[in-house]
Amino acid sequence: MKATVFCLVIALTGTTSVVALAQETTQPQPAAPVSHEEALASDIRGALAEHFADEARDITVQVTGNRAVLLGSAPRKAVAELAKEVALWVPGITRVSNYIDVRPRPASPDTPVAATVARAEREVSDSALESRVKMRLASLLGLRARQVEVEASEGWVSLRGVLPDADTKAMVLRVAQNTPGVARVIDLLRNP
Repeated sequence: MKATVFCLVIALTGTTSVVALAQETTQPQPAAPVSHEEALASDIRGALAEHFADEARDITVQVTGNRAVLLGSAPRKAVAELAKEVALWVPGITRVSNYIDVRPRPASPDTPVAATVARAEREVSDSALESRVKMRLASLLGLRARQVEVEASEGWVSLRGVLPDADTKAMVLRVAQNTPGVARVIDLLRNP
């Protein structure tokens, strides 16, 4: 905060008066230092906003040491599940506890049995998609495909890991994006 103080000095000497106006300016106070944990939480919030935009606005982040806790809600299952991968992508985070709930959607005319069947079908579809992407990466990279963590949810696929160079990263992203069933790729890949 910048403060300016004005002082009015009046000195009387005989019949003459002298008025002096002095200005004192203080420098802005430095902001309180941010802790390492606060910086990590901020980095995670930034990464969530980068990858999920407005869909991550109701997710809160707490960091203790190298562990992040994700709380709140997300409008879709993919955001709730893949937020963990995004948090693990932030350097310094090695463990994540994910307590993000999916916001309830408007009531569906489906019966409870139909809704349960639909959920099960989505889970199977996600597993199949994840397997397709992993198989295509294995055919491209061989054993190096193990360096890429693949997660899938509702057609969204996250890729996390460290690859040897930018060309390999570009190939991996292209393979994932061109896999049938992939609606969106979340790039969490790094180069050394």
